[in-house]
Amino acid sequence: MPHSITIHFDNALKLSDPHLWLWYDGIDITHNVSPTGHDDYGLIYEVEVRQSRFHFKFKQGEGHDGPWEDDSLNRSYYPQKMNSTLTPNKIWCKGDKAFVYDVLPRKSESDTAEQFLERLNFKPGMYVTGSGGFSGLGATLLDDGRVLFGLYHPNAARVYVMGGFNNWQRPGHANEDPQQFIEMKLYQGYFGLPNIWLVVTEKAALNDEYKFCVQGGVPRDHKNRSLRYQTDPYARVLVNDFTTNNAVIIDPSRFNWQDQGWNSPDTKDLILYELSVHGFTDDDPDIPQQHHGKFTGITDRINNGYFEQLGVTALSLMPLAEFPSMQGPKTLGYNPSLFCTVERDFGSPDDLRELVNVAHQHGLALILDQVFNHTDNQFNPLWQVILEHPDEALRNDGGLYFNGTTPWGNRVATEKADVQNMLIDACKLMIVEYHVDGFRFDATHQQYMDHGFMQRLITELKGFKPDVILIAENLPNQRDLNRNGYDGYAQWCDQFHDKSKALLREGDYEHQWHYNTNHMGDMFYFSKGQFASHTNNVVNYCESHDEN
Repeated sequence: MPHSITIHFDNALKLSDPHLWLWYDGIDITHNVSPTGHDDYGLIYEVEVRQSRFHFKFKQGEGHDGPWEDDSLNRSYYPQKMNSTLTPNKIWCKGDKAFVYDVLPRKSESDTAEQFLERLNFKPGMYVTGSGGFSGLGATLLDDGRVLFGLYHPNAARVYVMGGFNNWQRPGHANEDPQQFIEMKLYQGYFGLPNIWLVVTEKAALNDEYKFCVQGGVPRDHKNRSLRYQTDPYARVLVNDFTTNNAVIIDPSRFNWQDQGWNSPDTKDLILYELSVHGFTDDDPDIPQQHHGKFTGITDRINNGYFEQLGVTALSLMPLAEFPSMQGPKTLGYNPSLFCTVERDFGSPDDLRELVNVAHQHGLALILDQVFNHTDNQFNPLWQVILEHPDEALRNDGGLYFNGTTPWGNRVATEKADVQNMLIDACKLMIVEYHVDGFRFDATHQQYMDHGFMQRLITELKGFKPDVILIAENLPNQRDLNRNGYDGYAQWCDQFHDKSKALLREGDYEHQWHYNTNHMGDMFYFSKGQFASHTNNVVNYCESHDEN
């Protein structure tokens, strides 16, 4: 039966005399509608539609002649159905997006995100996100006790923050109380476009749990609402309730650092000891049971002089980013789910700070393994958290943060600048709030990770911390990561490992590095004839978590 609907259009692309063209699936009926009025948002079209589901786009003037909007802007309307009534009877759309919004999209503020943030006073020792522009993403305690919340979302219509501090009130709550809603404002951010959502509130406090509520630019839920309650992509830690996975507000500035005067060692002086936080002390009778498989267990061993006896100069910790399942003998952390979030099974963020603090006091650098090539496919808070086009939900594509697959999971879209911003922020946060000395990047070959990102990453991190240690697992080794040699990545040396294995086995290794002394001189001369430009480009090893 016919259904009346009002369509609001902002005409962002400035069509003169824009007409609405509407069609259906399965019936040969179309509508060519001129605007019936306008409001503060833009043009208004009143339409009597024949079916509750329909498609539409905009074109120049009446008839079939154009110009038409690009087909990528074809929009589809699928109404909510509640108590046998189709709702809403109003929808909104933008001239540069294919999304159909159930709520009036919020206007961008006149200030930019940077201008808004520059008026705030931040606590020393807290990293305020700034890659790609001052953005203030995540949950950041301010000097006056208030909390800044920030979310990047270029296609949302409205965004709210919710937590115990407002009784988890938000749109879609079973007993909505708009008086308690905490709505975020939209600011110009990355690329000079409105895409950063910010709010400062005195209601939230240290140790409070929170989530974001996003309307628009996300998949539709079981009630066909474009509505999502989501974990913060910049969460520092998650609550121990694995059913909610709420983020928790923490205060890194409270930790009493005692590593003043520490300087990260030069790359040439590194003797690395790679370890799994869980496996290193699990079931160790010399470590207190409550410290088994924890940050505190490693701290115990440092204090016991374990590493001084070995003669190593740096600890290379396998991934610490939040991992979807409990840590154990068969989980090494290489399926991350969030990149700024410390794995809750290992202990608290302050436990990690104390580990780094004690390591530095004992002359040990601390290097973290970062897995930026893929995420876990099961617990994946970044999956479809930002749709770039509504069709991605229908195709079950991952949205902004993903593009393709890897042998281990969904490939992170490291070629996109806004995705790069998040990954670079994750590293800077670990440097500022945890005093880490550097990073090893897992599986950086071009088929898994964009090397333009790798070049930007080293430039930004060296500019942020000039003595940062940067190591790439780039197998087989590729010369472009050397840069000028001295200023490039150290790479796990595939050739040294394979030749060593062939000699130790007294036979071929993977059908290429034979049991003979060919190339041995080159291997010890930092593989210069193979890939390296400088001794700093090489990490020689015979064994790792993959090759044992």
